[in-house]
Amino acid sequence: MPWGKNSNGWTKTALSGFNIAGTYTYETGERITLRSGTDANLNGDSAGDRAILNAAGQEGVGSEVCARTATLQYVSSTGVIGSSPNLCSSAPGSAAETAAIALAARTATVMYVARDPNAKYIEAGQGAVSSIGRNTFLLPAINNWDLSLFKNFRFGESKYIQVRADFFNAFNHPQYVPGSVNTVDPIATTGLTTLNQVAPLTDDFLHPSQVLSSNPRVLQLALRFNF
Repeated sequence: MPWGKNSNGWTKTALSGFNIAGTYTYETGERITLRSGTDANLNGDSAGDRAILNAAGQEGVGSEVCARTATLQYVSSTGVIGSSPNLCSSAPGSAAETAAIALAARTATVMYVARDPNAKYIEAGQGAVSSIGRNTFLLPAINNWDLSLFKNFRFGESKYIQVRADFFNAFNHPQYVPGSVNTVDPIATTGLTTLNQVAPLTDDFLHPSQVLSSNPRVLQLALRFNF
């Protein structure tokens, strides 16, 4: 900074030798995939498959579902109403068929109903088909200023002492991103399940401020001797 260039003595010492440097970073937020938290595709893993998208629903709102069941029934070759999957292996009208009908009556899930029909992200129950793509939800952006202010006190031809202050996130903008705003860290799905998982639905769902650090301002002071 051109302060005190034409001054002399203590005035020049006090006003000159200041330097200011900085970096401004703006990045769109990282994207995350909304997961149901259930084995919707019934492949037996514990990863938790993707959720269902209700395009007309309210952004940022998720909903669990409740199952609707019905008794499975059909008419056998003899006109008997039954629900046994083994009827075809028994002779029509036989005692085995009759016993199978009596023993195998059961209920099965025929649909799921969202507990909150206004939600945009809905749990995909077991056997349901997910309709949501990867990287659906956008996390907050990075809006970051890093600034440095330092002053050099020179003596001799090549020696000087530098006093400096470094401000990381100088204006203390809340920035809810994994890791640091100065690094590119992927979101570990298994580590942020309360943020992007519909079931069980928690208060953390799609609220990064409750899961991630805001990366608050950091101030660093330093004294350096250059020779």
